[in-house]
Amino acid sequence: MSSPSAIALITGMHFEKVVADKAVAGSGIKTYIAGPGAKNGRQAVQQAARYGAKLIVSFGVCGGLDPDLKCGNVIIPRKILLDEGATSITTDEASVSMLSQLVEQQFYVKNGDMLCTGKAVTQTGDKARLFNATKAVAVDMESGFLALEAERVNLPFAVMRVVHDTADQPIPPALASISNDDGQINPFGLIIALIRHWPGLAVLKRLANNDAIARDIMASLARILSGNDDKK
Repeated sequence: MSSPSAIALITGMHFEKVVADKAVAGSGIKTYIAGPGAKNGRQAVQQAARYGAKLIVSFGVCGGLDPDLKCGNVIIPRKILLDEGATSITTDEASVSMLSQLVEQQFYVKNGDMLCTGKAVTQTGDKARLFNATKAVAVDMESGFLALEAERVNLPFAVMRVVHDTADQPIPPALASISNDDGQINPFGLIIALIRHWPGLAVLKRLANNDAIARDIMASLARILSGNDDKK
């Protein structure tokens, strides 16, 4: 595989970067944050390229579209879809194979297509519609935009994402748009949103459980990539 020092992990959310940073500490892998959507993705890829990255990996969580996927499943797609499937980008075949082989003995890995959207897909009806229309197995808000920039700077690109919310699990409106452009949660905005749109304790407990599972598996994946898995 690529030397850890040649791998750049780019996340959309700040918490994803925090998880990755702790897991890859001392390995040489560098992490960057793009924030959700397209705005800062180009800058993150360019920064990684300047620091010598030889492989860009979009890393973090995603939403499940395929009803068969469970929270904690790992998505390493061979193709990324934009514009609800009208545009597609092929990920680096050698990198997809390498990443899959590294982790598939420990985790369930799916190589189906990843859909990238400009806004969060939070409702089960929208998830079902997009799955039926595109056959993409999962959705995020960063990978397609990162892939376009990686292609522009001639760097191989791959995705390694963990399913957070499944196809039958909606994200409450209170939690749908609480991150800033830099991927950090706005705590004041979160409090206000919860007051205005209280989703219920059961929903919050379910999401907290999903979050714990996804964080744990993200950390394991990053440790495997970095070689730190042998040092636990």
